[in-house]
Amino acid sequence: MEMKEPDLTEDQLKLVEKELEKELEKRVNERQFRVSIVGQTGVGKSSLINALFGTKLKTDPVKPCTKEIEDIPIEIKQGSTLYFYDLPGIGESDEADEKYLQKYREHLQSSDVILWAIH
Repeated sequence: MEMKEPDLTEDQLKLVEKELEKELEKRVNERQFRVSIVGQTGVGKSSLINALFGTKLKTDPVKPCTKEIEDIPIEIKQGSTLYFYDLPGIGESDEADEKYLQKYREHLQSSDVILWAIH
């Protein structure tokens, strides 16, 4: 089946495009944008967030610090907030990994972007 081009004038197409852009901007501004950072224990997920946004998430060069998902709201423009989520690292122990992987499954479904931090 062949698709037929719509019979719209150039002005009508511009009007439709403008309305779609306004609707998209409205939806983006009304919604929380969520970025989750995942990866191996000790790879520097918390340190990355600290370096990018000047936050003070706890870090340690030897032992894992992030045991629960931490949310970091970042104001990006008037009235808009970008949410970063620092997830516990994988590889601490089999028992911890099992618990953390369940948290990953539950949390990542609602993320817009997932960053996998590697060495």
